[in-house]
Parts: sequence; structure tokens; C-alpha cells
Amino acid sequence: MVEQKEYLIFGIENPLLDISVEVPTDEFMKKYELIPGQAMLAGEKQMPIYDELWAMEGTQRIPGGSSLNSMRAAAVRFDLK
Repeated sequence: MVEQKEYLIFGIENPLLDISVEVPTDEFMKKYELIPGQAMLAGEKQMPIYDELWAMEGTQRIPGGSSLNSMRAAAVRFDLK
């Protein structure tokens, strides 16, 4: 018989929210001084971007962060409920 193991996993972090949407033109990127393919912290110039993104059709909100992603992977690997 295979021995069952019990796992206790705990994660702590500052959670992140990824926002994914296809933007209509390069003008949007220029307007907010964004560089394709790069992550950046939003500054004063980018603050109005959120209202514009939420209003776009197809905007996806994806919870994330390294700890949350690790917990998801562990849950799948160890079939945690």
C-alpha cells in the first residue's frame, strides 16, 4: 500500500492583477508611453489607463503574483482541493 502524505502549504505576498487586452492601435501605446513586451510600474502618466482598459471589450483580469502562481501549481501537482 502507498503511504499517503499530508501537505500544508502557505503563501504570503503582495498579490498582483494582470490585465490583458488587445489594444486597437500603436497610438494607445504611445499615449501612455508603454513599451511592447515589457512590464513596468505605472506612474502618474499611466494612471488614466485603467479606466480606458476596463471599458475595452475583451479585457481580461487575471489574478497573479509569484506566491499565488506557486499555490496554483502545488494544488495541481498534489491534487489539493
